[in-house]
Amino acid sequence: MLEYEEFLKILDYWNSKKIIRHKPNMPGITPMLNMALKQYAIEQIKEAMDHYAIMFHDPTYLYCKYKWALPKFLFSNRFVAFLGNGSKWLNYCKFKKWQSHNPETIKPVELDLKTVNYYKYTGSEHWKQFRKAALEHYSYTCQMCGATNVKLDVHHKTYDTRGKETLEDVLVLCRPCHSKLHKDKGEYTSTAYRDLLTR
Repeated sequence: MLEYEEFLKILDYWNSKKIIRHKPNMPGITPMLNMALKQYAIEQIKEAMDHYAIMFHDPTYLYCKYKWALPKFLFSNRFVAFLGNGSKWLNYCKFKKWQSHNPETIKPVELDLKTVNYYKYTGSEHWKQFRKAALEHYSYTCQMCGATNVKLDVHHKTYDTRGKETLEDVLVLCRPCHSKLHKDKGEYTSTAYRDLLTR
């Protein structure tokens, strides 16, 4: 069981990250911390907080803008993805490495989605940069069948995010899988397809 003084130190540490500040009496924090501490050390939890804050406050990184309260950050060991070997932190490190070789960073652009031509948009510099980032992020691999060394498309899950899309808004698919997805016209009988679209 976490001692109260130690609990306050962890809470102060979280609050110092300037994401969402909590008072000690906020429901849910203590039980979530106790559950997390059964498997992970305090320093590991703090490391995850550090990484989450770095990603959240990085204006060039568009893929970590969800504002979690501490209980949600700890829920179901969600914070583990932000540890040094966690998937979200590794993706961020990969992005920063890519960014260091590409001074022109990807910035959101404002679009009038009622009038913009989709095919014209896919020829824009913004989309070209984002498409390249998505392909690199997913290691040039089809997310449906795992094919590599083939022609790949970057598919929008919804067209409403054009200009502000994040990696969670798109799928990297080989041509056959992309064609099958569109032929299904939204009626995705395959569980794998449904899982991809709701990630």
